[in-house]
Amino acid sequence: MADVKISALTNLGATPDGADELVIVDKDGGGASGTTKKVTVTDLLSGAGSALTVTDGGSVTEANVSQITVGTGLSLVDDATNGHVTINNTITDTDTTYDLASAQSTNDVDITLTGSDATTDTIKIVAGTNITLTDNGSNQVTIDASGGGSSTELAGSAIKYSVRTSAYGTANDHEGQTVYFGSTTGMTAGSIYYWDGTNWQTTSNNAQSTAEGPIGIALGAASATDGVLTQGVYYYSTVPGSNGDVLYLGASGNLTATAPVTNGKILRVMGQNLDGTRILFQPSQDFIELGNPTGNITVIGQEVDFVTSDTAIDTIGEGEGTVVKIGSDVVVKGDVYYYGASGWAAANAGAEATTKGLVGVALDTTSATGMLTEGVIKLASTPLGTSPAVGDVLYLSTTNGELTVDAPTGSTEYVRVMGYYLGSDKAYFSPSQDWIDIA
Repeated sequence: MADVKISALTNLGATPDGADELVIVDKDGGGASGTTKKVTVTDLLSGAGSALTVTDGGSVTEANVSQITVGTGLSLVDDATNGHVTINNTITDTDTTYDLASAQSTNDVDITLTGSDATTDTIKIVAGTNITLTDNGSNQVTIDASGGGSSTELAGSAIKYSVRTSAYGTANDHEGQTVYFGSTTGMTAGSIYYWDGTNWQTTSNNAQSTAEGPIGIALGAASATDGVLTQGVYYYSTVPGSNGDVLYLGASGNLTATAPVTNGKILRVMGQNLDGTRILFQPSQDFIELGNPTGNITVIGQEVDFVTSDTAIDTIGEGEGTVVKIGSDVVVKGDVYYYGASGWAAANAGAEATTKGLVGVALDTTSATGMLTEGVIKLASTPLGTSPAVGDVLYLSTTNGELTVDAPTGSTEYVRVMGYYLGSDKAYFSPSQDWIDIA
């Protein structure tokens, strides 16, 4: 109603009923107690269950109001207990489309999921990806990146798993497991790098140090922001080899379809050529160094070893070949022993019992280290006999633990070939399985 002076209001003619009249006393209206006026009100609030609408920032105090509607969006409901108002947090939303607003084109959006155990997880939708969350009709939400984004990612603090919804066609297209650690810069997208514990370095199959450990394909110049693909599918304009070929680590951060065969090269499988442009990148955790290794190599068994060395055999007791590890008898390096019921004892051509059977040369001072039964060995002393020469046949001597270039001739002695002399007190030790009793 328009503004009206109190004196111009209609006089109250009867007791107000409280339903449609508001009583106002005009003290200036005459008489000792003034003149009683009234204002007629439509749908005056009274009793529980009534409603009051407040607009334009207005306010109200009313004990009997059970519901207040502010504008068109918020409803506060009286809980019928001392006029308290509660906000019901159980919300049923039948909408299936959620607009993240146009600000997403320049700002990331976080969707926070809070569980009953007070844990909180966050789904991050990166600015500009135009991702749509869609109800699939089974109370499930699917993530559709077809609205312009090329991939969808499940992201962690240092690792992401990405999948594509569009066709491959541009170099560096990929999907799979990507890591984001280290602060390496100046990387080349598509090149292969290994992690040295501090930085990403260019791989090479020329040495173990540049071929082992975590390996990945650089997705850009900076490892921390662009990432390194450690497993998945990657798109090159051309891939080595033919469709289906196994791919190996090559030189200078490259791949090759030709397995390396040169001594010293590292053979490590990197994955497979899928269709000439895409590869399945799946680096093996194992690798093989080809050719001559550095240092001694021993193939260890329970009682037999096979020993090789990449250095010259020039110390007494050093050897290469078949090594038997039986017992723990005290022996002398470089001497010859036979094995019998009492363990290892010095071999001697003066009796059949000390000539026949299993014989070996001691590699150390205990038989537990091993006894060389065939191979190359540095003897404890130069073979006995007349002027030993390279290539001479070696026989068991009648002196304990010795070899000789002169075959025994005594009537109570035995002849057994033990191998060949190589010079410098070294022998190719290859005992014959036969022995001869000289009559």
